[in-house]
Amino acid sequence: MSSNKKELEILAENVKSHRLKRAWTQEHLAEICALNVRTIQRVEKLGQASLETKKALASAFNIPVDILSKKEQLESHSEVSPNNNKKSFLKSRLHSFAKNLCTLILASFGVYMVNTVFYPGQDWQYHWIAVWGVAILVIEARAFILHKFNLQ
Repeated sequence: MSSNKKELEILAENVKSHRLKRAWTQEHLAEICALNVRTIQRVEKLGQASLETKKALASAFNIPVDILSKKEQLESHSEVSPNNNKKSFLKSRLHSFAKNLCTLILASFGVYMVNTVFYPGQDWQYHWIAVWGVAILVIEARAFILHKFNLQ
């Protein structure tokens, strides 16, 4: 077996092991890392991950990036620290919230411009913006509530 293929298998095994050790679903890990669930599935199945994906996973697991691809050092870095885990989670959620908020602001400006140009005198854009804003708040609140239960 080639060393590259072996490294991919070790990465896949380590990511899945760390995730299961914390009793996280793939969806929860994806949310913490601000990655797509499909990306987590691909990493756990094939071991294929970009450097950015590895960094996000290592940050979520609170381990150095190079440890993810090494079999012999996995056990020494496998402790789950609730404080560091919480910091990592809060950092990733803050990043996700900021990204969603920026998207909302840009899209709201676009919708406002479309409404002003094509439907002057009608104020339907405020409903659309309010619904999207509430959806973002619900998603973020759900993430914090789920994370609180996972730490207990």
